[in-house]
Amino acid sequence: MAKDIIGIDISDSSIEAIVLDKKKGNFVVEAFSRYRLSPDIVEDGKILDFEKLKEAIKGLLVNAKPGPIQSKKVFLSIPESKVFTKVIYLPKNIKGKNLDEAIQHKAEEQIPESFDKLIPATKILPDIGDKKQVLYAAAELEIVNDFLRIFNDLGMEVVGIVPESLSSFAGLDAKLEKKMSLMLDIGSRTTIATIFDKNGIRHSINIDIGGDKVTRSIAQKLEIPYTQAEEKMKTIGLTPDGDGETMLIIQGQLQPLVDEIKRFLAYYQETNNEKIEQVILIGGLAQMKGAASYFGDNLALTAIVGEPFIAHENLPDFVDSTTFINVLGLAKLSDKKLDLNFLTDNLLKKLSSKKPHKKNTKSEDAVDSKPKKPHKKIDLGPLTSKLKEIFGNKLFIIFTVVLILFILLLIFKDKILPPSENAAPINANQSVTENNTNNSQPQEIVPIKEVPEQVSYDFVVGISPNGGEENFILAEYYNLVISKQFSDPDMSFADLRVFAGTKINEEVLSQVNIKYQKEGYLILPVVSNSTTLSLTPTIEEYEPGDTMTIKDNYTLLAVPKDKVLAILKPKLLEFGIEDFDQSKFFDSIFYTFQGYDANSQVYNVKFTILISNL
Repeated sequence: MAKDIIGIDISDSSIEAIVLDKKKGNFVVEAFSRYRLSPDIVEDGKILDFEKLKEAIKGLLVNAKPGPIQSKKVFLSIPESKVFTKVIYLPKNIKGKNLDEAIQHKAEEQIPESFDKLIPATKILPDIGDKKQVLYAAAELEIVNDFLRIFNDLGMEVVGIVPESLSSFAGLDAKLEKKMSLMLDIGSRTTIATIFDKNGIRHSINIDIGGDKVTRSIAQKLEIPYTQAEEKMKTIGLTPDGDGETMLIIQGQLQPLVDEIKRFLAYYQETNNEKIEQVILIGGLAQMKGAASYFGDNLALTAIVGEPFIAHENLPDFVDSTTFINVLGLAKLSDKKLDLNFLTDNLLKKLSSKKPHKKNTKSEDAVDSKPKKPHKKIDLGPLTSKLKEIFGNKLFIIFTVVLILFILLLIFKDKILPPSENAAPINANQSVTENNTNNSQPQEIVPIKEVPEQVSYDFVVGISPNGGEENFILAEYYNLVISKQFSDPDMSFADLRVFAGTKINEEVLSQVNIKYQKEGYLILPVVSNSTTLSLTPTIEEYEPGDTMTIKDNYTLLAVPKDKVLAILKPKLLEFGIEDFDQSKFFDSIFYTFQGYDANSQVYNVKFTILISNL
């Protein structure tokens, strides 16, 4: 199991991350995280603010449970709205290069987009009669490139990119794969309708109707706040219990969605002579009361809410299967040999052949190639022409070389010619070493290194003795218990819990050695582990607007100050810095967490000293 690969799902409103491992043949969650995004970062799969998204991803990984995610390999999905998916039928006898050309030609007939803006991926399906079936998927090149660029800037490697519908279906219980299925992913803004059979994706469409439109309609017609409307949609939904008016509003908003799905099903079944056997609901609206019955009755099919391939009782707290279904599928796919992957040699060729172009931020290309500046030609005007006429080309070249040498001699004469008897005084940054054996010999000048504003050193920090590795510091665990309260009427229980965890993490990491101290120790801004000791109210008791009280225990690393000083003091002597205020010294040190080695259980930390503060 490639447990060093992170499944990461980036949507418009949040990012989810999961790392899986296999134990006794079953998948288990090793680490997970969720991070909310503000509306100005990602919109409909397109990255609007690269720097904010990079910071969000850093926060996502640092705030993971039970501890920071250290892996540098990621597996991603592309939003279905940015992917074209078709099954192409070709003569059975076409093979090799002719097959590739035939696939491309057929795809160009069916996909309404310029192919220099797309990156394709194909999967050969079993033949049907005298026809060869090929699943053809094409993602928008700019979207793929932007995702690659983000993780490249973060020093991470993307190892796979698939359509979102493929990874979402992979996140479901395997027993659902046995039937011809229509999967409806009903999100906040859109609904993705995808047909699957035992060989994978058959067809997919994107419908611009989602839960947000339903919620706003309830709020407008009942003249209530958005959060209250959202709660009504979840708790009352499509059941007439106690509030038939809410049910009728929801039905009115979902009817256009049902009509569009009916047309999609009729077209597919008539064209392919295949019968859909079940409807699988995922996404936020799938959890609405009565959703499965409503879609089942209106589509005349069995409809169920999708369950993940990991049983609920084996999922960690706060890993809601609805929210994490796609990222669970991504982490699962990272353990498989992929039939469909946008990360191909074809993609790399397209990226390397792209010409650099200007945008609002620095180069948007994942493959960055800076254009070389043209060399400026020096033109001395009439003088050059006159000299050429006088001396001819060869004489002109000789004259120019001699002239340049003469100018260089004038500039560097003090270094080229021997010093005069009246030598200049010794520079302040030089020291004199006497030669005791022969005082008549000239004195040796030993330069001291120029003092920079800051210097950095790499250290290895661990909680068990290391075999004498250079710059190793033995640390101790430091437990910090923090209790905080949070409230936001616009947040669900899960969202408020994630928000609270993020804020507590940020405070802990920013206030170590300031608010949170241990006498004689430096506390490193590295969370080794974190656990929730208590949380009220429970998810069943929570109502939007309630105050959430969280008590968390953070395990940090603390290193003895005297050990740090013993290692760093000789390094400062290299710059002639011998006497300094030790209290200022520790206030002048900053730390950067660089990585973690799970095998040896050591952290790589960069210590940066601001020498100008000493």
